Amino acid sequence: MVVCGNDEQYRRFCEALNHPELATDERFISNPQRVLNRRALARTFDAITSQWKQQDLLEALQRVNVPAGPIYDLQQVFEDPQVKHRHMAVEVPHPLAGTVKICASPIRLSETPVESYTAPPTQGQHTAQILKDLLAFNDADLERLSRMKVI
Repeated sequence: MVVCGNDEQYRRFCEALNHPELATDERFISNPQRVLNRRALARTFDAITSQWKQQDLLEALQRVNVPAGPIYDLQQVFEDPQVKHRHMAVEVPHPLAGTVKICASPIRLSETPVESYTAPPTQGQHTAQILKDLLAFNDADLERLSRMKVI
């Protein structure tokens, strides 16, 4: 993921990729032009960046102060050194999967730390509660919907 928030960052991005000519390409010369030609822009840079190793590209962009970061799969998220350092992974019990790893709150408050985490709900886990609490359904309504295979 690369963010070029202004024309100067875009110019440095092009130079870091060894394609300074793209900084003066009329289709991409300004942010409005890049937005207008975003498909061509994406095709152009997908072809260029796919030739790079991820870490080499990230380091090149960091050297020229262009905001960038990797896009991780779930396993890579929890292996990231910063995620480990900040203790961002929390294991919680799950009724179907045993134990699942979820992301902890990134907000760290010294006086009121977040200490309670729950697993994502299973499909339909809260259906009856929501229908009762928000829509004032009663048990007979829920039974009828269940018989009709609506819930």
